[in-house]
Amino acid sequence: MDNSIAIAIISSASTLLAVWVTQRMAAQRDAILAAQAVAQEAADWQRDQDDKQTALRREKREVFLGLVLLVQDRVMDAVDRLNSTLESGIVAAESTPASSARQAYSVALIYLADMRPLAKDFYQYTAKLQMILPGKNAAKINEVLVPWRKTIDEIEKVIASGD
Repeated sequence: MDNSIAIAIISSASTLLAVWVTQRMAAQRDAILAAQAVAQEAADWQRDQDDKQTALRREKREVFLGLVLLVQDRVMDAVDRLNSTLESGIVAAESTPASSARQAYSVALIYLADMRPLAKDFYQYTAKLQMILPGKNAAKINEVLVPWRKTIDEIEKVIASGD
């Protein structure tokens, strides 16, 4: 009987050990799966945030380009007015090329880090153009108009590249 009790104890102990090992392995597997699920959720959240940032950048680029084109139209209108003999009268500050260029520069400062240098150049050239246009000095106007147009071309290239 002593032998059968010892066998029963060993058998019970090995069964308990097998159950314990199985439970430990299952717990480790569950922990690994939980960690993978958390990592996947974090990756999904980060991807969603990146998509939102990309959409916001795209939207701000569209606003920026719209303001650049508005300034271009206003400057070209001002140049056309200089070439004509019509008097334009007083223009409200909100409708001047420099005010729109300033708005475009503000958008770039806040949202478009890669566009900041171009936006600054664009704003400065626009302000210079606005100051020299009333003098009707064609040489001075062309001196600023050429780099101003080059800045617009560079802005369009950057926006077209979609970076």
